[in-house]
Amino acid sequence: MYLDQKTSETSLSKAQQKPRIYIVDDDRHIGEIISFAGDEVGCETHIICSVQDFKERWNEVVPDIIVLDIIMPDTDGLELLSWLAKKHCAVPVILMSGHDVRHLRSAHHLAEAFKIDVVAALQKPLALTTLETVLAEQLEEILSKRNIRND
Repeated sequence: MYLDQKTSETSLSKAQQKPRIYIVDDDRHIGEIISFAGDEVGCETHIICSVQDFKERWNEVVPDIIVLDIIMPDTDGLELLSWLAKKHCAVPVILMSGHDVRHLRSAHHLAEAFKIDVVAALQKPLALTTLETVLAEQLEEILSKRNIRND
């Protein structure tokens, strides 16, 4: 089930569109908090509550940033990292977990082994200011890359 917070599928060019964040978390309330942070920094956010829905959405439109809970009931984030590696994911990923910090470290190491660009690994409960800072840094980098490509 997709729980889109913002949709702007228009005829705007990629450079004109807000950067798109896919928030992958089975807890809708956590997704809404992350969505709020994404909105605050100027991103288009999509809350996706299952790995299967994420894969379907990925095949439609690749996001600019992925925020990924590594422990979920249907398929864990580690399996999704493997899937992303097979898709040659070049999208920055923010990992998060409410479980033992060792899970988060293991996921981070695995992602690095898969050559996935992990820009942050955050422990739940999330500090909203930290998340906003990470998202703002990524937003700046994404917009900078878009401007370089369009010059």
